Amino acid sequence: MSNTAQRRSFLIRIAFEGRQALILEFHRDHLTEYLWPRTLEEFTDLARKECLYEVLETTSGAEQLAGICYICHGNEPNPPHSERAEFGGIYVTTECRGLGVATALGKVAISNHFVVDPPRGPLIGHVHEANPLPRGILQNQLGFVLTGQEIPPPENAPASMARNDNGDVVADLFEFRRSTLLRFADWIEEFSGSIGPAAASTLDIEVPTFTRFRANALEALRSLGS
Repeated sequence: MSNTAQRRSFLIRIAFEGRQALILEFHRDHLTEYLWPRTLEEFTDLARKECLYEVLETTSGAEQLAGICYICHGNEPNPPHSERAEFGGIYVTTECRGLGVATALGKVAISNHFVVDPPRGPLIGHVHEANPLPRGILQNQLGFVLTGQEIPPPENAPASMARNDNGDVVADLFEFRRSTLLRFADWIEEFSGSIGPAAASTLDIEVPTFTRFRANALEALRSLGS
């Protein structure tokens, strides 16, 4: 039976403190030459700031980590010191692809971030120039547009990442269009607990923006996206 024919169940939530070691293990197990490696300290900081998100597959009461993403704050390299936030680290296991899981995870993380802590600068995403996987989700589902490229100083680029003929790690730079928040608000309002082709999988979202503060979140997203 194919993935799309199975009735599978997932849960998205903010990863709380105490989960970072497990998430680090997941991150390392699925690390490729296209992904920027993160440390336990970085995941701990993201969890403490409630900027780390996880999706779990739930089967007969058991939970298995199936994907992660995060939003972190930083500064623009040019001009320096101006603020920006980065949507990154999005990854779901091969067995969970094609089910709408990654798209839902991104919508939840970005929506919650804008409601709770709206970025004062742009929200950006980096994709290694040779990595084809996240582009469709970023551009077609999550409202990002390609704006250019960034090259970190060679001494700052992790040795594990693929480099071009010049020895550089080159990232394509994407920027989130805030008008997409209007579409996200519609998705939240219409969400029925199912995702994927033919709504073949069920999804629970345990994020306050989607539960007890849902009405306020919808208002905030539509205001921010207008």
